Amino acid sequence: MAGDTIEEQDVEEHSTMQESIVIDRNHPLYLHPSDGPNSLSLGFQLIEMENYTIWSQAMEVSLLTRNKLGFVDGSIARDTFGTRFNHLWDRCNAIVKSWLMHNVSRDLLSGVLFRLSARAIWEDLRERFDKVNSSRMYYLHKEIFTLTQGISSLSAYYSKFKDLWDEYDSIIPAPPCDCEKSKKYLAHLQYQRLWQFLMGLNDGYSQARSQILMKNKAPSVNQAYAMILQDESQRIVGGSHTVPIESMEPTTLFTSRNNTQKQRRNYNVECDFCHIKGHT
Repeated sequence: MAGDTIEEQDVEEHSTMQESIVIDRNHPLYLHPSDGPNSLSLGFQLIEMENYTIWSQAMEVSLLTRNKLGFVDGSIARDTFGTRFNHLWDRCNAIVKSWLMHNVSRDLLSGVLFRLSARAIWEDLRERFDKVNSSRMYYLHKEIFTLTQGISSLSAYYSKFKDLWDEYDSIIPAPPCDCEKSKKYLAHLQYQRLWQFLMGLNDGYSQARSQILMKNKAPSVNQAYAMILQDESQRIVGGSHTVPIESMEPTTLFTSRNNTQKQRRNYNVECDFCHIKGHT
């Protein structure tokens, strides 16, 4: 009977201790009422090695916004805040595990479900899929340096070009320091991307391409894209149809069709009644 009384007292003291813990919303162990098992969705799932880099970076950003990145990078362990916070840590760990499970394909669930911590799941996925091998780098180089606009619109070509370079940067990031050599390297890299972007454009943009290359200070790729898009719009408004219609942007294509309709109404005809040209 005495033993039962001691155990009951321990349970009551433990329950009282749990109820007395109050943490604010900035604490890593704080869970918002909306933080449920399915409350974090990236919009796509981890499938294999091909999309691991994008998936892991998107997941890190999402976890950071919820102040839970430490559960996967190891900076928030179970004993970080002492034993009195263990139950809160277990809850947060379970939520982060459910977020990871929700954002991987069904084929990977079995390897995720039986891991004890979110950190163990993260490390397991990293060891399996974070493989920067030669074949992937070869694929990126080939896609980047053989990419051309073709029948794609200007925006579609630019988006594809940017996606390839973004993945390349995620695998081999640029030097983070501000030394002179790093600045020269980054400047050369920007030149290289600008040249590659201009080389892949269709011949209809040759005039805009020449104007960009003749500038004293080379623009960034984003600025070059904006300049070419503006030049395309001006040419369409001015009636110069040197750009293939399948390569036009939707806005400029709409403008071109309106101008064409106006031109079709301005036939060299004369009215028999008022003798004014433009209608019969």
